Amino acid sequence: MPLTAGDHTLTLWMQTDGLLVDRVVLSTNANLLPTGSSEQGPAESNAPATCPERPTAPTWLVLSSIAAEDGFIQELGNTNTGATPNSTAAQLRVGDSQGTANRQYKGFLSFDTATIPDEATVLQAWVQLKHASLAGDPYATLGNIAVDIAPAAGFSGSYGLESADFQATAAASQAATLSQSFSTADWARGFWDGAGLAVINVAGKTQLRLVFGLADDGDGANDILYYETSEHSDSYLRPQLIIAYTTATPPTVTPSFTPSATPTTTPSATPSLTPSATPSFTPSATPSLTPSATPTHTPTPSPTPSFTPSPTPSPTPLVRTTGWRSPSAQTAVSGGDNNGFETSPTQGYSDDGLFAQDLNSGTTTNASCTHAGKDKHLFYDYNIALFSPGAGTTINGIEVRLDAKVDNTLGSPRLCVQLSWDGGLTWTTSKVTAVLNPTETSYILGSPADPWGHVWQPNELTNTNFRLRVISIASSTDRDFSLDWLAVQVYYQ
Repeated sequence: MPLTAGDHTLTLWMQTDGLLVDRVVLSTNANLLPTGSSEQGPAESNAPATCPERPTAPTWLVLSSIAAEDGFIQELGNTNTGATPNSTAAQLRVGDSQGTANRQYKGFLSFDTATIPDEATVLQAWVQLKHASLAGDPYATLGNIAVDIAPAAGFSGSYGLESADFQATAAASQAATLSQSFSTADWARGFWDGAGLAVINVAGKTQLRLVFGLADDGDGANDILYYETSEHSDSYLRPQLIIAYTTATPPTVTPSFTPSATPTTTPSATPSLTPSATPSFTPSATPSLTPSATPTHTPTPSPTPSFTPSPTPSPTPLVRTTGWRSPSAQTAVSGGDNNGFETSPTQGYSDDGLFAQDLNSGTTTNASCTHAGKDKHLFYDYNIALFSPGAGTTINGIEVRLDAKVDNTLGSPRLCVQLSWDGGLTWTTSKVTAVLNPTETSYILGSPADPWGHVWQPNELTNTNFRLRVISIASSTDRDFSLDWLAVQVYYQ
């Protein structure tokens, strides 16, 4: 392409996104084959091109607190310093005690977070504690419970409880606020803010301190929240830390230029350039070059290197929860006595201390969830509502809560649960509670990261499609099962 003297603009048009230009060589030689030599311009650079990776689904981690390191510390007098810590009590305390000093209680939890990869980005975390009991009216007088997070080495340089943990400086203060709880059916949950997420210790343990907004109310009476600790024999009721993280980081990608072969010219003999005449240059308004038979060189073409970048990742949406949803319809299904929870089955709709009952359950001592001799009952119409569901909505996990008891533990009585997404035509594999207690206890099946072996779509959670089947099992037909509440909670993003 002949050019006139002066400045020129070279415009490159991209056919697709991701075009990479390493160098541009200009020459007056129409037969030039660039080889990368210095006299033909700068060498091809080795500068990497950074291409973002496609976003990956978050990894979920559910941790139970460390029993030897959770507990509480009571205030020493009214000094805002800690007295002797208690790490062996069955329940954790937060609040203030009776007496003229109205001494404050602070609770402590420790979790082993070293399994989180060093390069991970933590997207979301929350702590949840099972309500055990309360004394007085702590929320009315003391406010809400805040969560402080310790420095990486613990509040006092270690993770075991020490008196100084009571007043030690936190790495993140009030990183979360626990939801209020009033009965043994409740879980108190606190979702961490950005400052809290930033100080999760991926190299060891993460220690938490629970404290009311007001140290004490001066009324001389007990105002205390009691939570279950990891001393509890039932793992479902222990304090938990739930963490979502991703290890997706932009990789370094160096474009690869791999020609099919090095272009070569293979003549039958040493090529000679024999023009019939010496090229003459006849000046005119625009100089022209008119050579006689100048040999041409046609190299084997190399493929044009191509680079297909990954799309720029969008921020991973945070996880939402529906909260506990109650059923509003039920029916017994065939199996065992063919009557399911035959006495007051609608009492399973709400957490009110009234029970649906399956008396003298089953017709066989076989303790399999799938045996035909076991009583079964269907609960549905949970009215599960997702916030702005759409094609991009992901169902991460489902929890099922059973508040239940049994007349006697002989025969190892348990409850099985199965879920259906198509109106009861197809069912998930059963999940089974621990052996039921003679006193009412909450049992949680599933988790925020457990979809029960099925990839759920939002429409499969509608009243038309979603079903829950509960099955009473024991190696005895004399057991009486009592069910107070059968609730469902969905985690999605």
